Amino acid sequence: EAKAREKKRIAQEKEREARRKERKSVEKNARIEKAGADGVIARQHDADTILGKNVSGVRINNISVHAQERMVICGLASDDIIDSLDRPLTITYPIRDNNWRLSMKVIGERSTVVINPENGTVITVHKTHSKLIRKLKCSNGTDKP
Repeated sequence: EAKAREKKRIAQEKEREARRKERKSVEKNARIEKAGADGVIARQHDADTILGKNVSGVRINNISVHAQERMVICGLASDDIIDSLDRPLTITYPIRDNNWRLSMKVIGERSTVVINPENGTVITVHKTHSKLIRKLKCSNGTDKP
């Protein structure tokens, strides 16, 4: 009887997790859809203002579709990205992931930009977490804890 209850509990947990993932996916698709045609125009304008920037010896040549979608979803404007590229709090060393893809992070106050230094493609962007900003500012000596 205890084993049956445990199996039932595990099945219910799996079902709840599946519903949560589905809900999250639907919400993400709704945000992308909401951006609509205006988002496409905005993303193209954003891309044009970011291309050609140099960061730590890497020239931005391309912005992936994923990065453009993330800009819309996260509510990031080209100014946020440019600010991070022009005035980074820190730039990580290029690292390879499990699939041997190279990337480096440019962390700014408003956004974090992930770039492939081999071809200059912006892979993804997201807002920089406030705790990370505080940590980096304290370690750089520009702000007190």
